[in-house]
Amino acid sequence: MADSAPRRAVRPGVQWVVVLSFLVWAWASSTPNGYFEWVAFALLWSLPVAGMWLAGLVYWLRREPRAMRAAWRSWALAPLLVLLLVLDAPLYLRFAASLPALNSAADEAWAASEQGSREWFAREQRRIGLYGDCGLSVDPATRSVVVELYGTGWIDSGGFAYVHSDESPRDTPHRYRQLWGRWHRVSLDS
Repeated sequence: MADSAPRRAVRPGVQWVVVLSFLVWAWASSTPNGYFEWVAFALLWSLPVAGMWLAGLVYWLRREPRAMRAAWRSWALAPLLVLLLVLDAPLYLRFAASLPALNSAADEAWAASEQGSREWFAREQRRIGLYGDCGLSVDPATRSVVVELYGTGWIDSGGFAYVHSDESPRDTPHRYRQLWGRWHRVSLDS
């Protein structure tokens, strides 16, 4: 008697659409506060994809429960990719790849501000690591070098800050969250 179980519970087309949806979300969330236009596009794109994936899961669970147990790895791709997004893996990976350039820019700005004794900002936008259109400034009140990423966020823009004090700045209009060592992700009030 031939086994009627399918070879693949998830069709390759669905897998590719799920991966494409993940890549759009990964780009949209790879900066502090994200790229608003990309987040909106990713949300509109991923809602039908999630519905299609969930409908396929329910269909296979009802039709072939034993085949589902055998093909659990093919269904685990989408939840694994969502977990990577929830853990901010795209942000951390892009930040880690740009860290040498960010450190170099922060050292340059700190030296130009005479070790943080005066306010300083770069007059031109520039590329720093994998981030384009960055503004660089020194805030003596928080003893930090701020790398503002233009085009991020919806209400507040985002960026990174290298803080030269031992604690995260608290009484500022900007919100600092520690990211790695002395580097913080920062939301800059517009």
